Amino acid sequence: MLKKIVVLSFFCSLLVLGGCAGPYTKAQMEYYKGDPEKAEAILKPAADECVAKNAKEKNLMLWDLGIYRFAQCNFDGAIEAFMQGVKDVEELHSAGQTVGAALTSAGSQKYVGDPIEISMAYLYIGMCYYMKGDFQNALVGFRRSLEEDLSKEQVRQGDMGITNYMMGETYFQTGRYDDAVVAFRKAVEHEVNLVPAYIGLYQSLVKLGNTSECEKIRGDIKTMAGDTVASFLNKDAHQGVTVAIFSGIAPKVQADAFFGAFRTRNENKHKVKTWELNITPESGPSLAYLSDEMITHYSDQGGLGGEVKKQATRAVISTGMKALLGFGLSNTNADIRYWPTLPGYIYIAYAPLTPGKYCIEVKGRDNKDRIVDAYSRRYDDINVSEGKKAFVVLTSFGTISSSASN
Repeated sequence: MLKKIVVLSFFCSLLVLGGCAGPYTKAQMEYYKGDPEKAEAILKPAADECVAKNAKEKNLMLWDLGIYRFAQCNFDGAIEAFMQGVKDVEELHSAGQTVGAALTSAGSQKYVGDPIEISMAYLYIGMCYYMKGDFQNALVGFRRSLEEDLSKEQVRQGDMGITNYMMGETYFQTGRYDDAVVAFRKAVEHEVNLVPAYIGLYQSLVKLGNTSECEKIRGDIKTMAGDTVASFLNKDAHQGVTVAIFSGIAPKVQADAFFGAFRTRNENKHKVKTWELNITPESGPSLAYLSDEMITHYSDQGGLGGEVKKQATRAVISTGMKALLGFGLSNTNADIRYWPTLPGYIYIAYAPLTPGKYCIEVKGRDNKDRIVDAYSRRYDDINVSEGKKAFVVLTSFGTISSSASN
């Protein structure tokens, strides 16, 4: 059930789009205020028009629409929007830009996003199916998410902490404990302090009867999180609630100051450094652990003929024409459109709970460990069923999406 929380207006740099700019930016402001229902109502007519015309802003419209629907627990509608928005993904894997394409304004072409944005679209698709209890399709979405998460270093491709963690949870749900072990290992390789992934790894190894590593993992958890969290392992740690917190907004894009043909990303600093959860009546306080700092994924993209190659082609041709012909090509500027409603940070928390209804109180703390009142809120009626785990996604804008216990 959607919870609407009135919070302070969230001011951020918004992408200014041609044509559909008005409803696009207005919808975002409503979402940042914690009202995704109103945001969808504003955006949908403009999104429908962009889809009908196959307009250059189509994917941005659809991806925002998917997020607004996800925040309302309209998972079927979100899947529809995200799937429509990834139809052009193969353009990211082309052999590169021709001279003619490089001389065309990037902003005039259809927006297909950075590889990591495509990866996030598939992550949302996987999470929607997970929420619905359709674990097979959830795995398809998560696999595609990892495939689209590129890196200049081959060994680091597909290293999304949140996606690998969700794959581990999904494999566990379907009894594929070997695969769950692999996925949870990848999650902790990406973020070595991701305690919920260590708990998932521990429980998967127990299911396999492989206890040789378990004491070491228990010790690692105790070192990172203390005795209380380590004691989770003495309970049925696959019954309870997993909470994912999508915090802040995506790093913004700008053109470089020299040629104007390269893209750079600047992180939008978020006031919240860590998240603290208090789950009542049973669990008490617990921490959410950082899974992904999205700027690291954005700055790492560009492999396999991706965005870096395209922008480099534009820069080379632009500067070459300036040098040889004595004039510049203003239409080779970098495409500075981006998907701003994505989170800047992703956190994961887990608490084992007996069956029943619970309240989750969330407090954001800044880098001096002070509570940031604007981000403190309460969510009621979180249901945990016998032998099952509830999955909840919160945003720092006050929205909540939750599954029935799976």
